[in-house]
Amino acid sequence: RVDDSEVVVLQPTDVATAQLESVAQSVVLTGSLNPYRIAEVRAQVPGLVSSIRVDRGDPVTAGQVMAVLDAQGIRSSAAGARAQVAAAEANLALAQQRYESSRKLFEAGAISQIDFQAAEAALEAARGQLAAAQAQSASASESARQATITAPFTGEVSSRMVNAGEAVNPGQALFQVVNTTVLELAGQIPVREASRVQRGQTVEFTIDAYPGQVFVGEVERVEPVADPTTRRVRLPSGRLVLL
Repeated sequence: RVDDSEVVVLQPTDVATAQLESVAQSVVLTGSLNPYRIAEVRAQVPGLVSSIRVDRGDPVTAGQVMAVLDAQGIRSSAAGARAQVAAAEANLALAQQRYESSRKLFEAGAISQIDFQAAEAALEAARGQLAAAQAQSASASESARQATITAPFTGEVSSRMVNAGEAVNPGQALFQVVNTTVLELAGQIPVREASRVQRGQTVEFTIDAYPGQVFVGEVERVEPVADPTTRRVRLPSGRLVLL
């Protein structure tokens, strides 16, 4: 209690001005950074690996040759299919010539309508044979192209699971390619906190490899269900672009 006779002098540090500000609430999570684009390159056709062009850690560009399979049977089939297309084209040209001759003779009354219709049917059959040969050739050529293994996108080879001289089967994993230009922070939060996190919210996180540096991203998506074992919700968030 201060008497009326006493005077209290306040210093500037004793006085504060009240201000209205917003208080931010946050949800803390820990997680791992993963490449946003990752793909396993698998064999599409059976064959023997004749050459390996890349190794772990090598940069690759989209469409770059990574390995070549020795698939002589497939390449022979493609060559045979191309030959069938050439034969069908020659047969179609001959059928076209016979049709034109028959048409002129029919118009001149030199042949019967049945003979003219036979030439017309032969022309249509030749066209069908060419279409079938072209389809078979396209399929065989696609299989032959699949004997050359190429990179699906620009990135780096993170894993190589095959060596030169090995026999591979369709579906067998040969390489893993990642693009680390864009990374994804994936973590888990308690179920009770899930309602506070929404898509598009800002995410700030740090990385052990860059101490003291804060990176900013945004929530990409929130898993609709929780892990029944941990009772936590997976939260893929924040795309980090490394320039």
